[in-house]
Amino acid sequence: MTHDELLALVEMEEQPNGLFSVGFADPDLVNCTGHDFRKGPLKNVMFLSKFGSHLHGTTTPTSDLDLKAVFMADLSDIVLGRDRETVTASSGGDGRNEADDLDIEFIELRKLLSDAMKGQTYAVELLHADQGSEIFSTDLYEDLRANKDKLLTSNVKPFIGYCVSQAKKYGMKGSRLKATEEALDFLKESNRNHRVEDVVDEIPKNDIVFVVDKDLAAQDEPVQLLEINGKQFDMRVKLKDVTPVLENLIGKYGNRAHRAKDGVDWKAVGHAYRVIYELEELLTTGAIQFPLKDREFLREVKLGNVEYERVQEELPELIERVDGLDTDLPKKPNRQFWDDWALSAYQKYVSF
Repeated sequence: MTHDELLALVEMEEQPNGLFSVGFADPDLVNCTGHDFRKGPLKNVMFLSKFGSHLHGTTTPTSDLDLKAVFMADLSDIVLGRDRETVTASSGGDGRNEADDLDIEFIELRKLLSDAMKGQTYAVELLHADQGSEIFSTDLYEDLRANKDKLLTSNVKPFIGYCVSQAKKYGMKGSRLKATEEALDFLKESNRNHRVEDVVDEIPKNDIVFVVDKDLAAQDEPVQLLEINGKQFDMRVKLKDVTPVLENLIGKYGNRAHRAKDGVDWKAVGHAYRVIYELEELLTTGAIQFPLKDREFLREVKLGNVEYERVQEELPELIERVDGLDTDLPKKPNRQFWDDWALSAYQKYVSF
């Protein structure tokens, strides 16, 4: 099915309170959690938008259709503890989604507000979804977005998500390997009978290769050692005794790196780049524009059309740059404003 045909499966009807009910033309076609659509639509939905690659502008021929919505639980469900933070519906099976699959996640309003205050990526993205991605919005959701400056904070920096932290380790792994290989190449080109002290001034230095002072119990003064990727070498050691250690280190490390080269999860790498770019834009401008300005490059990354070596070097540098950014975003959200706003919204729009 095309994405337009998938979207036609979703039935939307405006309610008297200005919010929407959302259901499916054939509820048996979707697997659901949190709500039984066979018994009726989900009510009090205030926003529905395309999400994922359709929001970012990075779709490929294999992209499925992801939607995200924001809804308000009934007061009776809240009081009786039957309310759900999320409701999901998917036309796909248990395996990986294909291009003709539809996924919808409904986020309860209180969870969205809480996650936005924590800097969760999906919540920040929903607050910036463009009109081209919107399927419908409401006055209530537009009022929420109009006040997002009281919701978003500089605390997004520690919460940029799992994929960025993984990308940092992933990129640093490649950087450490490259630095070790460069040090080994330099030592192999030198006289193997020379000692470390003979070449220590010339060997290329970086965060992985450097000279360290170490206090030893039997020495009155600190002893200088050459450290290469965590291995430390005395200045009197001959190079012929250093190179086998580095070769062994690279052999163990390199096997993992070469396996990664042959099977890089480019989709995950693309997510990491995207989150970094989004965070940089948010911290510097206070907002994120969709579709993303870097969408063409992000699509190339997702398709694996970018050099592996570029990823190894660039991702750690991007993360370091963004980590060091100053921002005008407030340090804390205006919780009193949102407490009052939420109470007013639930009193006005939902009932028992």
